[in-house]
Amino acid sequence: MDATQDEPGRLRKPEARRFRFFRLVASRPWRLRTLGILAGVMLAIGFLSLFVVLGERERRSAMEEARRDVTGVLASVVDQLTRALETTDILLIEMVRGIEQRGQPWEIDRVGMRLAQLPHLRAAVVVDARGRIVFSTEEALLDTSLADRGWLEAPPGGASQLVIGSPEAGRFFGRRGVTIEQARRWSIPLLRPILDPNGLPGGFVIALMNPEYLTAIGQRASEAFKVDVRFHRLDSVLLARSDGAVQGIGIANPAAWLFRDFLPRLDAGLQEEEDSSGSPATAAFGVTATGMMVVEVSRTREQILRPVLRHRWELGLGIGILAFATLACLVIVIRFTRLAQAQQDAARAAEERHQMAARETALLRSSRAETARLLDGVPTLMFQVELWPGAPPRYRRIGGNVEAVTGWPAEVIEAPGGWAALRAPDPDGFEEFMDGVARSGRAEREFRLRQPDGSGRWLRTVAAVTERRADGGVEIVGYTADVSAERERAGQLAAAGRLASLGEMATGLAHELRQPLTIMSLAAQNLQKALDSGRLSAARQRIERIVEQSARAGNIIEHLRRFARGSDEAAPPEPLALEAAVEGAMTLVGGSLRDAEVGVTLELGAVPPMVMGHMVALEQVLVNLLMNACHAMETLPPGQPRRITIALGEAPPQGRVELVLRDTGGGIAPKVLARIFEPFVTTKGVDKGTGLGLSICHGLVKAMGGTIAARNEGEGAVFTITLTRAAETVQPPREEARPAFQAIAGSRG
Repeated sequence: MDATQDEPGRLRKPEARRFRFFRLVASRPWRLRTLGILAGVMLAIGFLSLFVVLGERERRSAMEEARRDVTGVLASVVDQLTRALETTDILLIEMVRGIEQRGQPWEIDRVGMRLAQLPHLRAAVVVDARGRIVFSTEEALLDTSLADRGWLEAPPGGASQLVIGSPEAGRFFGRRGVTIEQARRWSIPLLRPILDPNGLPGGFVIALMNPEYLTAIGQRASEAFKVDVRFHRLDSVLLARSDGAVQGIGIANPAAWLFRDFLPRLDAGLQEEEDSSGSPATAAFGVTATGMMVVEVSRTREQILRPVLRHRWELGLGIGILAFATLACLVIVIRFTRLAQAQQDAARAAEERHQMAARETALLRSSRAETARLLDGVPTLMFQVELWPGAPPRYRRIGGNVEAVTGWPAEVIEAPGGWAALRAPDPDGFEEFMDGVARSGRAEREFRLRQPDGSGRWLRTVAAVTERRADGGVEIVGYTADVSAERERAGQLAAAGRLASLGEMATGLAHELRQPLTIMSLAAQNLQKALDSGRLSAARQRIERIVEQSARAGNIIEHLRRFARGSDEAAPPEPLALEAAVEGAMTLVGGSLRDAEVGVTLELGAVPPMVMGHMVALEQVLVNLLMNACHAMETLPPGQPRRITIALGEAPPQGRVELVLRDTGGGIAPKVLARIFEPFVTTKGVDKGTGLGLSICHGLVKAMGGTIAARNEGEGAVFTITLTRAAETVQPPREEARPAFQAIAGSRG
């Protein structure tokens, strides 16, 4: 530049020093081009290095995560499988001891009961020294010969230990010539030899393991952690796979990495080259504590690196765009240096004001964007509704992730009539619900929303009035949340409660079933005598007696089956006879009550009412309350009354029915009574209850639109169940009590 151009710079030294570099560059075009090229090269090298470093770091992180996942899943699966094998071995040991001491494993009913507690087993059999089945929990397997099975032999040295046989095609034992791939199903025999007094094998006890149990364990791990799980025998025979496929089942693969490089020297190992199928993978294996089965967990290299490759493409694209933008900004800055130098004095004050305003605006926008982002990420829909008399409600969503809560995109839900269309064929009732909120100040409701795949999702809306305006308008705010998981857990707890109740009632139910069976046996013997003597009238009476007792046993079994299966609590309540629910519960617990010498009195009136609810759910509530009362009276001293009274409430609210259960068990401690319906609150010992029964009852009654309350009165506790009265209908004439219920009622004082 000439002196005339430099004069203003000398008058303003700070500004001159600030722009000296840019003036120097701008005064020589070749310098500008050189600077641009050098900047571009440096940026390219820097961004390329950043891309390589970040990509390699992500690859190592993915490999490390794969190692952690496979080892963690392996430890969990090995632990589950070890427990299953140990419980199986205990069962077989008890059967062997029974044979050695009494000549038979034990009663078949007891074996069946133990098998029912072990879901991983299908059947148990006893094989004599000739290889023929002489005892089985499945009648169809009796007298089946297993002499041709190569795996049916005692361990070396005559030791008595658990052995895993070769997989058998079919549900139990395969037929000759049928392969597992043809049968598409198989079982895994677990056997223990029966030694005679000389220590020689005198037969075997065998438990047939269900490979679907192994597949289920593997599938849960596969779905949660994207891994493959395989189960092998120590001699490399494949027993089951997490994908449920039959390829390779029952075939030995000694060339697999775990048998080639580790077993039998080591009982655990990890490598990052291949899995037992030969695919590149990170794989680990472990041996169960019993030392009989090998578990292999692997994640293929493709699964490990797929997200890494995708992220690399995204990272490369982002870095490329950033590099281009940086270069463009650099070119723009250099090209506008001269113009900025000429205008800096006049525009400096305005620029400072502009920058301040821009910072404030950016801060405000950033704050709003951050608030909106946080609200949109919340898994709850927050809304505002304004109501005016005679006008439809005006709805506005404040925040929340619509798709995460409802399962539908926001444009579908917020379209006109979107909610109502997805609620069809059920009525939407949004306006009625908001009117109820405006009247009461606060309300909540649960409803089912149809999903894109045809299923349903349960949502809960809670709303409250925040302002009542002078013009009659009402402002309401609230939220809608997905409670499907909560309802599912409630259903699981209810199912667990039913199973727990069935366990407590097992002895009583066995007694109830043994009575009709004993009567039918005696009647059959008398029938034979009557027929031999030609007394047809007496024979007809015996036949009628057998038919009556078989109906009684069938009624007990039907109640037990329906109670164990449960009901759909998501279904709307339906009309049901209150007396039928009480009789069903008494059918299930009557034997237990009679064994405890507890008398039961029913006071349901001449025409018991109809209520709205679920039959099985109401029976479960009554069973839980009756068993709790029975347990409370077990500790009463001899001679003290043990009685339960089931009666209708004397003055229920309009349109409601009250069912009251009273006992003489001494009542509930005041500190427990206040929290009686909370989870894990119990007055029983740790070996008799978990504290979930009354909590489950509270949830079941609430799902039926009713309430349940507890108090102490007189000699014991009083529970009151309040349900909605069903619409008046003509009830059929009351039949005589069923045989099973007659037996229960006969035990009352």
